[in-house]
Amino acid sequence: MGDLERAIGRNTLLIPAISVSLGIWLEMRFNLQWLSGVALLILAISAYQLLLKVSKDPVSTFRYRNYHYIWLGIAFCGIGILSSTFRTPKYIDISASDSNYVVRGIVKNVQEKTNGDAMLVEVTEIRGISDAKGMVLKVNITGDGGKIGIGDFVDIKGAIKSIEDNPNSFYGGYKAMMNNKGIYYVCNISASDIRIIGHRNTLAYYSDSIRNRIEEFVENTSLSKPTQNFLITLLLGDRLYLDPQLRTTFSEAGVSHVLALSGMHVGIIGGIFLFLLFPINFYGKYKVRLILTALLLWLYAFISGLAPSTIRACIMISFVTIAIISERKRYAINALSGSVLIILLYSPQTLYDVGFQLSVVCVGALILFTDSLNRFPRGGNRYIYKFAEVMVGTIVATSASWILTCYYFHSFPLSFLPANLIMLPVLPIYLAVAILYLVLSAIGIPVRLLKILLDKGYDAINEVINVIGSNSAIEIWVGNDAVIFWLIGLTLLALYLNLHKWKPMLIGGVSLLTLAIICIVMNNDTVKPGSFIVTDNYNSFTVNIKNSNSEESVDMSRYSNTEIKIGDHKVLALDSKMPLASEITPCNYLIIGGSFKGDIRKAAEACAPTAVIIHPSVRRKRESEYIETLKQHGFTVHSLRLDKPLHVLADAVNGSECSVIGRYTRVSHYGCDKGDKRCNDNR
Repeated sequence: MGDLERAIGRNTLLIPAISVSLGIWLEMRFNLQWLSGVALLILAISAYQLLLKVSKDPVSTFRYRNYHYIWLGIAFCGIGILSSTFRTPKYIDISASDSNYVVRGIVKNVQEKTNGDAMLVEVTEIRGISDAKGMVLKVNITGDGGKIGIGDFVDIKGAIKSIEDNPNSFYGGYKAMMNNKGIYYVCNISASDIRIIGHRNTLAYYSDSIRNRIEEFVENTSLSKPTQNFLITLLLGDRLYLDPQLRTTFSEAGVSHVLALSGMHVGIIGGIFLFLLFPINFYGKYKVRLILTALLLWLYAFISGLAPSTIRACIMISFVTIAIISERKRYAINALSGSVLIILLYSPQTLYDVGFQLSVVCVGALILFTDSLNRFPRGGNRYIYKFAEVMVGTIVATSASWILTCYYFHSFPLSFLPANLIMLPVLPIYLAVAILYLVLSAIGIPVRLLKILLDKGYDAINEVINVIGSNSAIEIWVGNDAVIFWLIGLTLLALYLNLHKWKPMLIGGVSLLTLAIICIVMNNDTVKPGSFIVTDNYNSFTVNIKNSNSEESVDMSRYSNTEIKIGDHKVLALDSKMPLASEITPCNYLIIGGSFKGDIRKAAEACAPTAVIIHPSVRRKRESEYIETLKQHGFTVHSLRLDKPLHVLADAVNGSECSVIGRYTRVSHYGCDKGDKRCNDNR
């Protein structure tokens, strides 16, 4: 108990950070009101007054000293509830979700996409709905959104609908992720449905403007286009420039954290700043050097968009800088707790941000486990010690965070260790060369040698990571119970290693980690390979097929009759002239398109399918006739317009036999009029 008391005494912000997190979670989980937070604050004050009353002498004061942590935790839990209540975007009950509304608000974020723009709009008014101020709306714009930017006041006209998971995908969780960020509704509009009525220069606007200018500068350098996009992603965190194939490659190799701004990037940039400012030490002003480095890092965080993980790292560095300047002891856990506390009080919904969670868990694990598990003496060979520190740190960070990665992304990279051992020493050198090249280019001295190093370096990194990580990721589905067991188990092991070598604590930690693995193994929610979805896309006949650890979309030809094979299943799409009965082979699922010409009953009898699927391209009147005819003759009918996408789940046997899912075969195309330009014969 003494070790724990000393640890808490050294890390005074630990209990407030945990309590605020708990209060935010309680408010979001159970939709508590601000009165609950006030009630907890009153309870905390009452508990404090009671302790003061019973602690009348030094002996009783010492005896009841640890009870002060109770009222402190209750108070900050109430503060967390109040913060979440007043700072989380509002949820507005919009019952008539199909009605068109006129929305006025300010643009908080803009993302350019291939088919249009996506924006987050903080609502100031919705005509016809009272008290909508403070709601955050996701707006998807079809077509060119014009020059809409952060800080613009806009009027939007369109239907507001609740955000839902994509029914055409096996992977859900999008709705929960957006709701946890305080975004409950989406509005899909065309470019003509939005109008700019004003502008306000916010901090986000200035940050975005500076970032755009830097991105334009990078794009105007003589670097190759892939290298430019890679540098913009690494230095500025703008993942819109990231090649999707590169993202997949890095993810499969277990080094996707390299592509997302995190504490690692801040640490590398901070090291470069410290090196550049080293001459200040010759004047005995090392504290000035530290202060300037911290300020430059905050400027870097501002320019790169103030991501939660970047803010966390900057706050921690600020705490350490203050401790050095004031010549006080530095406690890393206290700095981490302080950064968590500040971020959550300002933005409570950040608690559910995936990047924030991964950042906190990884940094906490590195602080608590790396030194204890690195058995090489610090005073020995420094190179061996550093190499061991990198290896242990990589294993520790991955061991702590893999459970969250699998929970959110359902994937675990088997090649994470060799990939990280290559990237961790290479990345600081690459970033240092990149910054040097960009600075010299900005003053008109572009060094060709540095350009060659950056271009060749990018090609080498891409090639090596592709070789190491290609198809090395496995699919793992993790539930809430496994995440809780794993994180509590790690906490018990951290307490065992850092506070008190109490064997029951070690046994409890190992037991919970084992229980988490058992829960994952016994999880039956995994979608088996061989499962597929007949999507409700209006303009195409699309089937999404579940592979071992991904989805693949297969587009069947429109205006023709196409058959594909998925494992043991045959799917036939008729969207042209009725073929001869002798040409039709039995199938499991028959899709009828809007251009089908023939007798629906004869087609169904010739195919003998498990279900006949009516595509949305079939007109409503004809669709009703099809459904009535097929049901009269005993066929199972599924309307993609009325019944939504059709999910076909493979059982364990079929799933194990579908090893070639994705390498599908078009068996035949028939009934296609060669004179019809719409006919798409892909034989």
